[in-house]
Amino acid sequence: LIDDIPIQIRHIRADGGVTQNEFVMQFLADTLQSDIDKAGEIEMSSVGIAFICGVASGNWRKEQLLGFRNREGELFQPSGQITEEQHERNACLWRRAIRCSMKWADTDDDC
Repeated sequence: LIDDIPIQIRHIRADGGVTQNEFVMQFLADTLQSDIDKAGEIEMSSVGIAFICGVASGNWRKEQLLGFRNREGELFQPSGQITEEQHERNACLWRRAIRCSMKWADTDDDC
């Protein structure tokens, strides 16, 4: 994944239901060889919607939200426990999964 984009990613923030799975979060940190910062507020989309509604209804001003800080979450760092060979294998499987998922949108398939 990291090799597929033209910018350097130093830090990844994650939220949503999958962040409750510590295995997945550690797997991502190991596979991407990057820190994964799990948001303290798991459903940040809901927080964003609440902010939009509050501003639209006149209960808040946009300026009031600029100082919002998500509470501290958990930091997952690469464990150093996977070999370079395993790292390459995981990356290969990731690319394969992406290729396979692109075929799901094929409307000619009558699955």
